[in-house]
Amino acid sequence: MRNLKKAGKLRPLHGIPLIVKDNINTTGLPTTAGALALADFYPEEDAFIIKKN
Repeated sequence: MRNLKKAGKLRPLHGIPLIVKDNINTTGLPTTAGALALADFYPEEDAFIIKKN
């Protein structure tokens, strides 16, 4: 959204959904990495890459 504030208009790729695999910590969503042992793991903090976006 920084570009929107700077340019005042949306570019062609704005609004494209972002998919986050379940091996990256995202607050409020299960982070299982495909392992049954992590089935009930809900991280308390977002991963760096999630905070950056």
